[in-house]
Amino acid sequence: MISAPEDKNPKTIGDDRTRDRGFSMGSFITDILQTRECRNMMDSLMSDFLNQWSQDHSAKKVIARLFRLLIGKRMARPLAAGTEKQLYRLFEKSEFVENAGKTAPDWINCAIEILNTFTHTLEHLPDQKKAEVVDDFFSKIDTGKIADTLMSLFRTTGSLRSVNPTYFAEKILPQIQNWLDHTDFGELRELFDNAKEDYDALIVQLCELAFEYPAKFIILLSFIPGIANFAILFLANMTKRFNTLSPDMLADILLSFFRELDGNTAGDLLNNLTEIIRQIHTGSALVGESGAPRFTMDFSGKMREILKKTDPVFFIKARNAMIDGKETILKIFMDVAAENPEFLVQQLNHLAVLPNSKSKLWKRKIEHIEDLPEDVSIKALKTGLTSWNTYDLADIINSLSRMANSLHNSHPEVPASFIREFTGALDLYEIEETVRWLTADIFHSFRPLVRTVFPTIVQEFCGFFTPEDDGQDQAIQEAREMLRGFILNEEEKSWA
Repeated sequence: MISAPEDKNPKTIGDDRTRDRGFSMGSFITDILQTRECRNMMDSLMSDFLNQWSQDHSAKKVIARLFRLLIGKRMARPLAAGTEKQLYRLFEKSEFVENAGKTAPDWINCAIEILNTFTHTLEHLPDQKKAEVVDDFFSKIDTGKIADTLMSLFRTTGSLRSVNPTYFAEKILPQIQNWLDHTDFGELRELFDNAKEDYDALIVQLCELAFEYPAKFIILLSFIPGIANFAILFLANMTKRFNTLSPDMLADILLSFFRELDGNTAGDLLNNLTEIIRQIHTGSALVGESGAPRFTMDFSGKMREILKKTDPVFFIKARNAMIDGKETILKIFMDVAAENPEFLVQQLNHLAVLPNSKSKLWKRKIEHIEDLPEDVSIKALKTGLTSWNTYDLADIINSLSRMANSLHNSHPEVPASFIREFTGALDLYEIEETVRWLTADIFHSFRPLVRTVFPTIVQEFCGFFTPEDDGQDQAIQEAREMLRGFILNEEEKSWA
């Protein structure tokens, strides 16, 4: 490359001309071309051109050497103290910033056209050449300068939004529409499908890189609530549009997405999520107050805000639909899990966890039902009981009886201990009142069942009539006399 003597008194190009007259894009471009950076770039290009032109030709080499000497002093501007950023300083001028917006679209369109031509040319290169070009491109990009540029743009964005909060929505949406009109999403989908191994590796390495800078990663995570609010707003509006579709079309669209999910990756995700849930549960108890985990306090406050805007009728209808879907999903899960006996073994080992949780929820629900007006709660209870599926309940009782028999045969002390703990927690006075009216109502309907099991019950039932000094001896004695009189009366009738 040609070089020239070092400048003795460097100064920013274009200072005098800009000071003497108004801003001109032509003179600004002239100033750019006279900067050290542009002179060195043109010198490099000219040297390459002359080398190619004079290759394998002696006369041309002589001419090229003379031409390089002739233009060397004018074209080259080597590095000198204070001149490292001549080009950069030109773009600091306020005149340029104020007037650049007028011609910036033309610049951008020109750059897009150049980029479009470049990408189409790159597309038709041999694969090895493509890789070389892309390698050179990524290895020479100044990502630090990109970050600094982006931060400057972010600050400018904030300033614009302070004047007009919807400024970018008004400017960007028409361009997005134009982009959508000219984009072939079929080709994008094909590109996405063919890039699975590449983006899988990218995701894994990005996660590893994130935890090499934990402080910055945590700050990055702090953006999640704000992003989540934007996502909620987007989903609220998007689901509103989905509800305008016909049920068969909506189901077909969503189920087609579901069929393409990667089950193996979903299994890994499930394992990680379950561990996160366990850690959150433990951490909530540690950071909360005694008997009141932090999650309980935060969730109760947020739930009040949500339910104030929730339509109860739509909510219950959606809940019923989800119950039906849950039943289907659980049936499939049980059938598939049964293929691996370890799933069933672990479920039996932790059999009491779910019933205990449901018992607590039922207790809380019943307490709230008791707070309702009596006529409202009775009417609702009547409606709920009449819709009960008694056939499935009977099958459940049959299955539980078989399981109880097996348990008693192997561990007879377990049922007795369970029953003692249960009866010790009962309110016997309320139970007595319930039994008085319940027996009269249901024994007629349960006659076939009673005739089957009653002989066995009577054998143990007689033992209840012995005095125990528990405050019920007088009632027990009266019942014994009544039973004795009933039996003797029946015997007298039979003898007669």
